[in-house]
Amino acid sequence: MPTTILTEAQAEQLIQDSKWSVKKVKTMRGHDGDAMSCSLYRDGKEVCEVYDDSWGGEYMYHWKEGKNFEAELREFAKSIRVESEFFPKGMDYDSDMVVNSLACTILEAKEAKKEENRIKRACKTKTVFTLKSKPNHELSYKRVYTPEMKTFLIEKYGDDLQEIINEKFA
Repeated sequence: MPTTILTEAQAEQLIQDSKWSVKKVKTMRGHDGDAMSCSLYRDGKEVCEVYDDSWGGEYMYHWKEGKNFEAELREFAKSIRVESEFFPKGMDYDSDMVVNSLACTILEAKEAKKEENRIKRACKTKTVFTLKSKPNHELSYKRVYTPEMKTFLIEKYGDDLQEIINEKFA
């Protein structure tokens, strides 16, 4: 049983720094939402194929022959206890939560890369910028970014102009 209750961020870091990792993460449309499959690795060696078919229930594990990595993953998961809004006394992790954490890290990185590429494409033909008054929103003009456009944005938005994103990718 774990002795220390961790924050979610600490648990995520513990999982990312562990001997466990996933590769070949794929998502697809499932019955009740997104389904997922991946390969689970321990110390860089593939030990298992993991599937979530999105029909509810736990993940399905297809372990490779050899050492009992299943018990080792289960024990690692049990060592993680996280405090959250809904579980102030802590909630124990299970194998599914560890694999999900690893897979989500990869999927989030892929999505971030896609978003960056989308913005880079937009910067080729548009002037893309953000305002302090509209955080997390890119705005654009259908004009190629030029020094004149920079002057225009500064004059029009003044202190509200947070960033001209084209300058990042110039």
